[in-house]
Amino acid sequence: MSTTRSQPSEWDWLEQKNFIGYEYLIKDTSLKDLVVLLRAQGLHTTKGQLEYKLRTWNISKNLDKKTWQYVERKISQRKQKGKESDVIHCGRRLQKLKITKETNRHRDTNITARFKTRYSPISIESTTQHLYSTVIPDELRVALLSPVAPSARNLLEYNVMPEWYPGEHTKTAQNLFAGPTTESLSEYFKVMVYMLSNSMVTQYHSQLDFYTSLIGIIDLRADLKKLRNESSTFRAFFESLFQFEIREATSRFKHNTERPRPLHLITWLLELGQDPNCHCQVVLYNTLVLATPIQQATIAGNLELVELLLRFHACADIPQSRTHKEAFVNLALESGCSDVTKLRVLNLLFDHKFLNMDEMLRAAIELRDEALMCKMLQCGADATSYETSWLHPRLRRGQYAFFRQTHFENPSALMMAVQTGGRMADLMLDYLLLKGHPAPSILADAYIAAAYGGHYAIVLRLDELNSFGKVCNAEGITPLQAAVVGGNATVCRYLLERYKGASSLLVLVAAVLVNIDVLQLLIDYGANPNARLCTDHIGLCESIDVGNHDVTQYLVEAGADVNEFDIHAPFFNTDNPISPLQLAAKEGDIDIALYLLEKGAKLNAPPAFYQGATALQFASIGGYLGFARHLLQLGARINVRGSGRLGRSALEGAAEHGRLDMLALLVHHGAVTGGSGRQQLINSVAYAQGRAHNTAAEWLKDSCGWTDADQHLLELVDVNAWYPLGACLRRYCCDEYHDSDTDCVYHYTEEQRSNHYKYCQKCLELDAESGKGHDTDDGNEGSVSSEDGDTDSEGDEN
Repeated sequence: MSTTRSQPSEWDWLEQKNFIGYEYLIKDTSLKDLVVLLRAQGLHTTKGQLEYKLRTWNISKNLDKKTWQYVERKISQRKQKGKESDVIHCGRRLQKLKITKETNRHRDTNITARFKTRYSPISIESTTQHLYSTVIPDELRVALLSPVAPSARNLLEYNVMPEWYPGEHTKTAQNLFAGPTTESLSEYFKVMVYMLSNSMVTQYHSQLDFYTSLIGIIDLRADLKKLRNESSTFRAFFESLFQFEIREATSRFKHNTERPRPLHLITWLLELGQDPNCHCQVVLYNTLVLATPIQQATIAGNLELVELLLRFHACADIPQSRTHKEAFVNLALESGCSDVTKLRVLNLLFDHKFLNMDEMLRAAIELRDEALMCKMLQCGADATSYETSWLHPRLRRGQYAFFRQTHFENPSALMMAVQTGGRMADLMLDYLLLKGHPAPSILADAYIAAAYGGHYAIVLRLDELNSFGKVCNAEGITPLQAAVVGGNATVCRYLLERYKGASSLLVLVAAVLVNIDVLQLLIDYGANPNARLCTDHIGLCESIDVGNHDVTQYLVEAGADVNEFDIHAPFFNTDNPISPLQLAAKEGDIDIALYLLEKGAKLNAPPAFYQGATALQFASIGGYLGFARHLLQLGARINVRGSGRLGRSALEGAAEHGRLDMLALLVHHGAVTGGSGRQQLINSVAYAQGRAHNTAAEWLKDSCGWTDADQHLLELVDVNAWYPLGACLRRYCCDEYHDSDTDCVYHYTEEQRSNHYKYCQKCLELDAESGKGHDTDDGNEGSVSSEDGDTDSEGDEN
């Protein structure tokens, strides 16, 4: 019985095309022997069929007469333009001698033939048009003629890809230059495999979309699963392609939910054996991390992709996860999709054990799904536990609890539900009561959460259950404290009447959170607005710091001291060393500063010993020209020295920050730059140059008659040191720069000085060097003692 073999298909021929060209052209294998080799490769053909294919592919060891005549004309044209020419035939560069010999042999000698229509061996345009209409879909027509093709050619030109045989790159480039054909598609696929497997294409490379589209039109009949298992090149290729598709499916899903990216390529890769847990390097919460595909799908809210990955056994284990941010409950809740989709994703993950009951309970409360919350409670979720991987939304987004952004750091699910209020809170309390009377600690948590949420009715309900008197949790937090932070005046009033407890700490909290109603309640119930806390903060300065005028004015009207500050505060404390007026000037809040001046704020309150400044000094540093002029008109002292450590006079501060007009104003109003006060000018020039404000430095020099002696002293100033001159308060004759004809002026009292000398390291060092005590003349510029009868004292003025 005879058997017949099927004829080789076009794809079968294309698979062997490179091999045929290599054997026939490079190794000079005869057609008879080549047929035998092809049969060994699985392509059963005859010599006649092979000859036909070679003619179809234009693979020939020789060129015909018309082609040589065409080559001769092209070489002549290029030579007239001063260009050199190479002739490439089937990927082989022909020798110059061969070209000369053949063009001379086949040159047309008939003079009339030279005027005939020129022969062109290949009509690229007609070939391309036929390909467009029969092979390539519309979406690839532009891609194949885009700049992608030159980049593939560049890859070959610079010999990045290794050659299988000499001249392969030349032949491949020739195919690519010929335009989009069935043959060029296979060449593109070869380049694509190399580029992706060697990570030579970035996520945002323009070729990636072309490559993925190319896969959709190439008839890949090879055993790709076998290739993937046996070849590291193909494994790397599939891995890169998979990672790219996952990134595209998850990133575009957020921005185009109407038309999510199709998942057929991901499905195809998974069916070929691609690992669904292959990590990708992605940006998660503004941080570059390694994430699994299902993590990416979850935070994108791509339910279809989550289902697909689970179908191929995506794993819940995330060994790279270092924080709770990467927990699936937080990823799902932080996705940009609707709450309905979030719940579907969460339920799907829970069914596959990616989430535990506590996480599902908290997710249900955050999404306000009463049915899901009750289901989790009935399943045995512990509503009183503080241990969880769930994070508050602000923590998930990297926002921390500053000022108005307040929340419980580790709330139980009970506290979350009660804080939510309404029916969800009632359902949670009903569940607890079914289990018996709540323990005091559990009741305290519920009470604090209700007070914080401002739920008056729930507070009343919990009060009926409270038989233990005053309530507080294990950390000492009371419902009143939570209510003040929450800002509900009704709940605060009820708790103040029932439990008392108004305090200066709560005044500060209300001021920081800018809640006037609660602030007024606390003061009405006996809180002192001037009391200093253990951290030395006062409510008035806090309200100025956050820029709330209403709270500031209310505190002043309620009796807050507009001149309260600690002149000895540590240098690292940025709130205390300045008075309310100085703080307003520092913040540039001119309206509040003018209001405080009207209410009796001391215009010339001295700077604190560490990093302090007068109101005028802060105005000069900030460049508030109009406000500085106003302060000078009111009598602000213009030559007050800055703090011993990191302090600046008004002129020095303006120079350091390049305030050119401010410098002119200060000099015009009497900033001393001569005599004993010459050091102020030298310091100012040093500070200006230290910040590269060269014009300001030159202006000071030109305006004040700079000398060589000044230049010498300038070199002794270290503008980057805490003490630029290596000295502090004890080194100077008084508290202001002045010329030789002016008396010393003091702004600090003797008690303030004595206390400073005891603790200032620099002053103690000066004492040790001179061997003198605190009350002894230091012999430099002048002395500081209580016997200076003819000096002016500004300690109690303005």
